[in-house]
Amino acid sequence: MGSGPSSQKSQPPTLLPIQVVHNLENERFKNGSLEPLQPQAVQNTANEQLEDDTHTRGQKDLKRLESSSEFGQDVMISYSHQDMDFMRKMRGSLESAGISVWVDEQGLGAGVDFLNKIGHAIVEAKVFLSLLSPNSVTSKYCKDELALAYISNKPIFPVAMATRDGLRKGMDFGMQLTLAPMEWVDFSDRDKFDVSFAALTQKIKAATNDGDESKVAEVGKPKLERQPTRQNLNKMTRLNSNPLDDESDFWERAFKDAKDVPWSKFKEAFDKQYGSLLDGMQISSDAENKDWLMTVLKREMNVENNVLTRENYDEFRFMGGVKLPFWQRVHEQAVESYTMREVFQMESSVRLSAIEDLAKYRSKAVVDALLDLLQDEDPNVRAVAAVTLAKSGNAEDQQVINRLLKTLQDKDRLVRESGCIALGHLRVRQAVPQLVHLWRNDTISTVREAASVSLEKIGGEEAEKAIHMTKVLSEEIKLLMTQSMQKQDRDKR
Repeated sequence: MGSGPSSQKSQPPTLLPIQVVHNLENERFKNGSLEPLQPQAVQNTANEQLEDDTHTRGQKDLKRLESSSEFGQDVMISYSHQDMDFMRKMRGSLESAGISVWVDEQGLGAGVDFLNKIGHAIVEAKVFLSLLSPNSVTSKYCKDELALAYISNKPIFPVAMATRDGLRKGMDFGMQLTLAPMEWVDFSDRDKFDVSFAALTQKIKAATNDGDESKVAEVGKPKLERQPTRQNLNKMTRLNSNPLDDESDFWERAFKDAKDVPWSKFKEAFDKQYGSLLDGMQISSDAENKDWLMTVLKREMNVENNVLTRENYDEFRFMGGVKLPFWQRVHEQAVESYTMREVFQMESSVRLSAIEDLAKYRSKAVVDALLDLLQDEDPNVRAVAAVTLAKSGNAEDQQVINRLLKTLQDKDRLVRESGCIALGHLRVRQAVPQLVHLWRNDTISTVREAASVSLEKIGGEEAEKAIHMTKVLSEEIKLLMTQSMQKQDRDKR
């Protein structure tokens, strides 16, 4: 994984101020991939002077929204740097088997930019390989990487370097929750490495479409409103299911044909039915974790006035058009909510670097999180969220459009620029009046140029008329200023 030396206490890196969308002169294309932007201070001054061609830069910004990074290796390996020897053996074996690998051998010494690369590598890889050891299961960086892999719709393959029971003792609630239903590959006996490796490579090749996809689909996780470009492989097995769910539905067992039940009664029945499974994930024994889970369920099942209806319960059970056993659906929702919280919280080590890439999966949960980020205290985060929402292609989502329109009034010039570029990318015609206003009146030249480029991108009669009138007025003003200066020169003679 991308962790630092284990002798140092794991701390999330400081999130430096970054010019997220603009100043593209800091970008570099290296090894076929777009290197993250370098830290740069932002000055919000009316007197800002720019040496570059801001109009050309705005056009490049829009083109950048329409492109994507190209890490694209078969496997990204997450590991603790204390397990370097095992990782190198695993990587060498995978590459010898014809499987391409992306892995970080540099650690935190490479700085924040390298952590940015880790985020991109996770999102772009076809498969996420988590090397589980007593070191990695306690690493914040490994946990962040696992959470990002889950959100990114990766097939995740846990590689157990010790016994499963022994590893679980060192895991916190979130890691147990995420890994509980997955099929682990046992590498605890080093003498049987070749046998375990053969089983692992078979799974990886199937997941990277080198094998028969139909065989792998059996371990697939139902989609969470994502694009149908990649299966959620190996995310849900029957390892953590409740046998009773195969026989009858929880509601029917607990409440028979009742049309609604008080939330307190539902919680009591839920705890009685699934208590043992909750214990296995450190939920029943931890009041905070249990309260969090019930809050998630209450929100997702649209409980109003502390009453849960059978209709809302049934709607909750559907995911990707498939009606799931209730416990399986609960676990899926819990993992989705937990991993989303991990990736989007301020302390996440993969947060800013990977948010832009998440848009391509069009998960409703990701979009909701991005909408929340538009209100973040950090203007850099607000700027990234605006651009990412544009990349998600939600041009018909009025909630997204309304929130992006508000960015045009943001006090930070970088956020206003990003909002302009995002609305231009989505070709939002209702944004034309506000973009015209910014183009004519904003005190920051880069915001004016971003608005101009976006108006050209949107097009249409209203935008073209505004562009034409403004250009004519600008030319008239320049002519008058030139004539005035010439008259002053003549008067001095």
